[in-house]
Amino acid sequence: KNHIKTIIKSKDINYVELGYWKQTSKSTNPYYNMDEKFLNILSNSKSLFKKISLMVDCHYCSHNPNDYPSKNEYGIGLFRVCSRSEDIDKATKLGESIKNRTGSKLSMNFFNITNYSDKDLKECIQKASDAGADFIYLADTHGTLDLINEFEKYSNLAKMIKEKNIIPGFHLHDHSGKAYMNFRLLPYVGF
Repeated sequence: KNHIKTIIKSKDINYVELGYWKQTSKSTNPYYNMDEKFLNILSNSKSLFKKISLMVDCHYCSHNPNDYPSKNEYGIGLFRVCSRSEDIDKATKLGESIKNRTGSKLSMNFFNITNYSDKDLKECIQKASDAGADFIYLADTHGTLDLINEFEKYSNLAKMIKEKNIIPGFHLHDHSGKAYMNFRLLPYVGF
């Protein structure tokens, strides 16, 4: 609790992600299974909850909007919905319903992006925009992205996201040692 409260006081940090919302089918770890009881233990401060982000993995989560806290209950600041390629339609619809129920900002996180074609990524961006996403993050889950070789492709995608008044972002993994290079290139690419 003290750690979260200290981080949230920072003017440079917009959100603190705590973990997964009610995903008991994957793990019983409390950070995979955050719920109202956990939030009540954490705090009763709506100002704290405005800075909290909760993650939802579309593949493992409930798709019933009533399983998410209403805007009047907690006022969670952000829900980050992550999606595999086979779940894009379900994930964007879920994200939209979560945003409508919770009043939270919505971040759509598409992972394994090196498996997507340029056309697929553009469709993800359009569907996330249609769902009311405030952020679109592309996740290099395998850590194989090389932004030197794919600079133009991702520069065009960043431009497309920004033209929709959505904040673009990247979620990098370092399985192949390229994450730091990609991180350094992101501002030039437009992320």
